[in-house]
Amino acid sequence: MKKLLQKLRLQYYKRQERAFEYTLRRFARNLMWPTEHFENLDFIRDYYNGKFSAGFRYSLDVPPPDKKLRVAVCLSGFLRTWEQTLPALKKHLIERYNADVFIYAPNTAGLKADRPISEEELYAAFGENLKSVTLWNYDSARFSSQVRNLNIPPEVNGRDPMRTFSALFHVQKANDLKREYEVKQGFQYDFVIKTRADLALFSPVLLEGKNAPQTVYFPATSGFTDRDGKVIQALSAAFPYRNLERGEYIGAGDVFFNDVITFADSQTNDLMANAYEYLEEYIQRGVLCNPETLMVYHICHQQRCAIEMQDFVMSMLFRETDLAVWNPQKANPQWSPHLKFLPKN
Repeated sequence: MKKLLQKLRLQYYKRQERAFEYTLRRFARNLMWPTEHFENLDFIRDYYNGKFSAGFRYSLDVPPPDKKLRVAVCLSGFLRTWEQTLPALKKHLIERYNADVFIYAPNTAGLKADRPISEEELYAAFGENLKSVTLWNYDSARFSSQVRNLNIPPEVNGRDPMRTFSALFHVQKANDLKREYEVKQGFQYDFVIKTRADLALFSPVLLEGKNAPQTVYFPATSGFTDRDGKVIQALSAAFPYRNLERGEYIGAGDVFFNDVITFADSQTNDLMANAYEYLEEYIQRGVLCNPETLMVYHICHQQRCAIEMQDFVMSMLFRETDLAVWNPQKANPQWSPHLKFLPKN
């Protein structure tokens, strides 16, 4: 996608009109638009030139939801900005499919224990859609000791490896709540969405027609807000891995993944969600302690499932520090230098 955009810019400035139109259609096809959109050159030009808002661009031709689908949402990890993201989560996902919600998280909003969260508070906010929630006293020593025992460097590609262990632990525990509810009720969900509470949704989640067996779906882009207000759209590449004894290989730049929100059928999600059980084994095999790399290896090599990119939602991570960009009135004073680009009124 990045190379296509570079080619588009070059052809545009060189006024290579026919080549520009051809590349433009390839760009639209890569966005997985319906045929009528990528054959409409004026529509693509308007999209490329930024004439549509992001919310509209990612909500093209939204079909009505299939109310017959049984959908579960598994929220895991720190509930950092859940109060800000909950209204859109309800609108674009929970209410759209009348989805059941399962939460496994620490009992504070972040590592600092200054923002406690109670289960009663969550049941009141989510209503009857929240079927099960477990909050626990977060113990970082549990994960840091695993990292030390495996001799993992304190930083892997700019990320504390303890966070990777912690994140996948919470994913597994949230899915366990979902499985217990399925056993108790005597049914299985058609789709299970794995996501996190600090993900802001800006378009309806589209599940219809994406039911390939043993396939984990992830969105076409991952949105991050920079502190200067710029939105970065990018996917994370799995790091290269090669194990001669096992005959396993992941090439550099071969596979991209987005682990902030995924969905699959219930059985496939069970296979995906138990990566934490295998982490130490994967590290010993030589897989880099990077969340996207570990998940690609776990899903594709260990569980023999497929991953497929689909443009099924527009989303963006919304961290506490992003308040300075999104809402200057509620921003922490320490982020005041980043408010200078915003209007004062």
